Amino acid sequence: MLEIRLSGEGTLQEQVVRAIRTSILQGHVESEVRLPSTRALAKALGVSRITTLVAYEQLVAEGLLYTQSGRGTFVAPLELGPRELLGSKIKPTLLRPVSRLGQRAKKIRLKGRRASFKSSNREVIDLRQSKTLTDERTDREWRRTLKRCFSEQDRHYPNPAGDTNLRASICNLMKRWHGVTCSPDQVLITSGAQQGIALLSQALLDRGDRITLENPGYASARYLFNLQGMDIDYLAVDSAGAVVNQLSRTKPPKLIYLTPAHQFPLGAVLSYQRRIELLEFAHKHRCWILEDDYDGQYRYLGSPVPSLKLLDQHESVVHIGTFSKTFDPSLRIGFVILPSALIETMRLVKGLQDQGSPSLMQTALCAFIESGGYERHIVRARKTLEARREALLHQLDVYFNGSVKVHGTETGSYFLVEFRVSNKHTASVMNQLEANGVLVQSAAPYFKHAPKRLMLMVGYGGLRGEHIEPAVRAIARVLSGLVTR
Repeated sequence: MLEIRLSGEGTLQEQVVRAIRTSILQGHVESEVRLPSTRALAKALGVSRITTLVAYEQLVAEGLLYTQSGRGTFVAPLELGPRELLGSKIKPTLLRPVSRLGQRAKKIRLKGRRASFKSSNREVIDLRQSKTLTDERTDREWRRTLKRCFSEQDRHYPNPAGDTNLRASICNLMKRWHGVTCSPDQVLITSGAQQGIALLSQALLDRGDRITLENPGYASARYLFNLQGMDIDYLAVDSAGAVVNQLSRTKPPKLIYLTPAHQFPLGAVLSYQRRIELLEFAHKHRCWILEDDYDGQYRYLGSPVPSLKLLDQHESVVHIGTFSKTFDPSLRIGFVILPSALIETMRLVKGLQDQGSPSLMQTALCAFIESGGYERHIVRARKTLEARREALLHQLDVYFNGSVKVHGTETGSYFLVEFRVSNKHTASVMNQLEANGVLVQSAAPYFKHAPKRLMLMVGYGGLRGEHIEPAVRAIARVLSGLVTR
């Protein structure tokens, strides 16, 4: 006999389907048993007949029921016992193994898991470096642009290389900001910088190839190269960026990945001399350089340092850019500037992966750039971020009286603060700050080996002006008693 109870979760149709399915699989109703008519079941459950009719149709499609003309609806015979079908005693790990890459991905995900911030009713002070600045004027203009482009869009599969007009707009930006001259054919639109790195890794590297990264450095890139099975060497980083002369101490790599405009996470700018040395090394040993410029537009001190792409005379450099840090990470739009020899290969790899990035967002972003909206946003954001940066530095001086070391204040929307506190207290400090409503990120995960001292990445993209003093005060209070010489 069929006895079902609706759980109250989901639509009525979903509840009826779930209840009947569970009754069958748990053995409460046997095979070949005739079920009530859809009309009778609807009356018993207090739902419409269309609900029970559609539920029966779905279960017939799943093979749990069958119908006979003029006789009704019956429970289908099951080759396995009901409880065997439920698989209650079967562990997923005992079924089919994943690939070696899948096994590496699981380990990397666990190792690189980000701290999860608990929600609360109290007001949150957000110092996370990953937060992007929002601007009401920019948001209004962007919404208008997006609405207009939505009404005008021609729905079709996008060009895997990216919207032609957007690629041309990016070329113009590269010329104005970095002095780099490139053609739209050299630009490949990606779903953020991370996809650009992934595509380049697939196109340029084979498992076991030697590559060189910065230490500390961008963890997501390191995890990706680990996932691909690369043999990784590291360059130390100092106040002038990656220590390039360390390259001569090891076997030449096939690829070098750096963040020269704003080293992640220390914030150093790669010196001009080291840029020249790096390019000469890459040309001599025929290795690729991936230049990741994720937020170089936000520079406050000195004149812009020439990009590696601008100085490259031998097509060794691939320039990686993104709109995530300067505009909106939810767009998932980035780009790579390719040497001519890589254009065809990279277009094929991109097309096979996703058949192109979303057309609407590309069209809208292009229109936003061409209207001047994006650059107006950058100008306003730079002023806002600079003011927040100055206020934060002032409050750090007030509360710590010169006892902290600040790295990377020239560029970007965060800087790194090194405290006279042992790194062993990092977890405790982070938990206490979170309990006080302050969200901040530790720099420790970006080091190959944990640093000796507590290092916090203080972001001001998502920080409100009135929260600056309370944020630093909270940090000082939590660290009181932990500071050492």
